[in-house]
Amino acid sequence: MKKFLSKFSNKKGILSIFIIGLLLFVFIGNVRGETPLDGILKRVFPKGDVVIAWVNGEPVDLNSLETMKSIVLTNQPLLSDPQAYQEAMQFLIRDKVLAHEAKNRGIQVSKEEAEAYWEQMQTYASQSPEISAMLKKQEESFSGSKAQLEKKIITLYQESLAVQKLTEQVFLEAPQPTEEEIRLELVNNPVLNQLVLIPMEFSDAEEAQTVFKELEELKSYQSVSAFEETFTSYVQKQTNPQPGDFLHKEFFYQEIGELLDYAQSAVDIPKNSIEIYERDDRTAVIYLVLQSVRWTEEQAQEQVRDLLWQEKQSAYLLAFEDDLIKNAKVEYIPEELPEEARLALTGK
Repeated sequence: MKKFLSKFSNKKGILSIFIIGLLLFVFIGNVRGETPLDGILKRVFPKGDVVIAWVNGEPVDLNSLETMKSIVLTNQPLLSDPQAYQEAMQFLIRDKVLAHEAKNRGIQVSKEEAEAYWEQMQTYASQSPEISAMLKKQEESFSGSKAQLEKKIITLYQESLAVQKLTEQVFLEAPQPTEEEIRLELVNNPVLNQLVLIPMEFSDAEEAQTVFKELEELKSYQSVSAFEETFTSYVQKQTNPQPGDFLHKEFFYQEIGELLDYAQSAVDIPKNSIEIYERDDRTAVIYLVLQSVRWTEEQAQEQVRDLLWQEKQSAYLLAFEDDLIKNAKVEYIPEELPEEARLALTGK
């Protein structure tokens, strides 16, 4: 179930990942001239950058290739330079074919949407030195007035947000998991219940009862967070834990009988509650419940359905992108490529 929970929680991270993806799309995106000249392959970009390839009729410039190569090597330092060029070009082709497909589908992003996103990025920049540096680098890659700069940036955000809308469309086109797939997943990877608590062991049940009454009194007027700190301090005094010891106990289970004795009594106790469990041998445990999740059969099926569809969506999107890349018309301009890049990308 830990595997399931980690996969399920990853879904919440998609938005953060996508924001980074949009940033990369924009920052490595091409700075295009206002009007391309028909029949002329070479086109000078701001600050002297030049076109080194065309993908479905859209230009890729040298600065984008070198920037993406640096990103690739940062994440995969063991790659050789030729391998990094090949990987970088695949990323650039992917961006181009997705933008081209979004255009073919008639997906549009208004200027207002792009401006709102640009304002959002500026907010992120004020909170993150990394994003601030990326925005600054992007601005430095443009020439012209501030108004021209903002216009170009808004255009790039329109393209990147159109790709986001395309991705959302493609996700919805992915097939839903079948009932049989859900059943098999539940058999092979059952959805486990979860219990998280802080236990405090006592060798004397009477002493435990005295402490329990003290804690009940404190809990009656303390906030949830304050009482958790109070309870933790009691546990530390009682158990004298070693450095690195975890006071929290986390259980994943299918059947209640799988749990420790005191934990079995905790599964139906509300979150943020304390309870005492006395054993026949007159020992006892006081515990604070931090989390208790028990899935019904219907809830488990829905969670697995959501997980499987997420996996199908990811696989469907990758296949969709691979097909677009496979069928893309890529034309290199060998004379504009550095020798090492030319050999890596064209083989000659």
